[in-house]
Amino acid sequence: MTGEWIDLCATSDVDVEDVLDVDVAGHRAALVHTADGAWCAIQATCTHGRALLADGFVIGAVIECPKHNGRFDARTGVAVRVPASEPLQTFPTRVLDGRVQAQFD
Repeated sequence: MTGEWIDLCATSDVDVEDVLDVDVAGHRAALVHTADGAWCAIQATCTHGRALLADGFVIGAVIECPKHNGRFDARTGVAVRVPASEPLQTFPTRVLDGRVQAQFD
């Protein structure tokens, strides 16, 4: 991926096992802070019900959709519980100087 890194938020803006809806520079994503401290940027809406994933909740590294309770692995985007079956798009993330950044297509 050759895109530039886009600043999303401060690391202190998102608690562990929480998610933040980000809409920056024309890119919308759900930013997940997993239980093990990883940062994952995934597409903003569920592939099943099109609900905003930031309205769901995080358990470990799994995010649950608020609409039909489908679940996805935030690290890989893979659907891990029905009714979700299509994977989420994921985006590379990094932390630089206390800021979370992502690359988008």
